[in-house]
Amino acid sequence: MDCVLTEQQLFELLKSDDACAFGFFFNWYHGRIYDYFRYLGVDEQLALGLCVDVFKRLWDRRSTLKDAQDLKSFLYLMARYRYFDEFRRVKIDTDELVDVCWKVLGEIKCAISDLSPQRKRMLRLLYIDELDVVSVADKLGLSPQTVRNTKTDALAFLRKRLSDRDLLSPRLLPVFLRYLEVK
Repeated sequence: MDCVLTEQQLFELLKSDDACAFGFFFNWYHGRIYDYFRYLGVDEQLALGLCVDVFKRLWDRRSTLKDAQDLKSFLYLMARYRYFDEFRRVKIDTDELVDVCWKVLGEIKCAISDLSPQRKRMLRLLYIDELDVVSVADKLGLSPQTVRNTKTDALAFLRKRLSDRDLLSPRLLPVFLRYLEVK
């Protein structure tokens, strides 16, 4: 009889020190984390080494994660931290760091520019003007459910377009929207 485990069940096994569950998540996310480092401009060898560090940290901190959904965010955050740790360690030229920041900002700008005018306006009202869903619905003459659906669709669109989904966190998104002056 075949036994198929859910991602959450595998996560629970990982938290209880199961090396096979760790291997599953390593195989599932290693390529993605490696690609993230490469996207940031890290050479192949360093990207491989940083990936190993990220997964070592996962193993060391596995018991602190709450559920399988936290795992993906944790891995990308650890990758970002390792990336900046590496910059500090080797004192890489700040021009290179600035180039990466501009590259990320350009990616965000491009993704946001491809949103429909209604989605842009909705994000502006929700994240910059800090209106609640009901207020936005009243202002635009829409139902609150339409506002929620449009917000969900807009964020899903942006997540697909961005290599680093953490950039869409509730704290960062308003900053980017303000900077890019989304209308």
